[in-house]
Amino acid sequence: MSDDETLDERRERLRSQLTDLEYAEQYSDSVLFENVSAQVQALRRQRGISQEHLAERIGSKQPRISNVESPKGDGEWPNWEVGTLNRIAHALGGRLEIKIRSYGSIAAEFGAVNSESLRIPDHADDPDLFPLPPTPEPDPKAPEQTRWMQKLMIPWLWEDRLDLRQLYDWLRGRGLPPVGLDEEPYQWLLRGIAIQGPAREPLEKRFAERLSILLGEEPDVVMPDGGEDFLRNLYWTCAGLRRPTFLAEQLWNTYKRLKETKLRGDVRDALQAALVAESVWRDQTVEGDLGADGRAWPPPLAARRRNRRI
Repeated sequence: MSDDETLDERRERLRSQLTDLEYAEQYSDSVLFENVSAQVQALRRQRGISQEHLAERIGSKQPRISNVESPKGDGEWPNWEVGTLNRIAHALGGRLEIKIRSYGSIAAEFGAVNSESLRIPDHADDPDLFPLPPTPEPDPKAPEQTRWMQKLMIPWLWEDRLDLRQLYDWLRGRGLPPVGLDEEPYQWLLRGIAIQGPAREPLEKRFAERLSILLGEEPDVVMPDGGEDFLRNLYWTCAGLRRPTFLAEQLWNTYKRLKETKLRGDVRDALQAALVAESVWRDQTVEGDLGADGRAWPPPLAARRRNRRI
């Protein structure tokens, strides 16, 4: 497949390949496996729960969820039961739907599966059942620049459409209040949701959901435009938000990749602050886990307080 090939060209090429019935059967099996596993993983991350927590909800163990999210690629059908998938769907706030479709629909829907299409609202947030209240207003008592940021962030968070490009821009320092470089992007992002009243909690929840999805894309591995400054702002935003049920697992996965990603010191400090804030500190990982300076990283909490690193 050529990198220069357009989506329409790839779709047309797939349509031609699907005229072979044997190929169509094998390809449709792989699409089924990938779509089910991808959506379970995407919804679990959207809800901010771990595999262990999801397994508890369905009365099972973590390996059962892992088997659904990462089926073996040996060409055999994974050991999935409809009853298990149905319980998983209910545990994720949705329903399981099974349909028989034409092979041609695979080509027609090619390229349509993405982070947004896999998401569904939780039962309590379903706009078809519970219409959203009016969009919250910025805090009238906040400084002018803070209200300016809230006018940008509140509508972005209140609508259900997932637009991570906007978040990427803000974390790079683009589209923020025109006040120069005196304050960091993460400070403006936190002020952008700091409104008074009952709307603050759903705003924080929606913001944490988007941050969790962004962390799940592993920006520390595939470094986006803005480099490590982008990551530093991302982790400090997570630290300031303090929504552990959404962010803990993704932050912990980021920490486990540190030996490979080798992030610079100030980025690791930001991640460390986020780990502490999100209550995912695990003492057993400190022993033998060395930072760039040869010392255990993150350092014990008492040492961090002495060094005033956070």
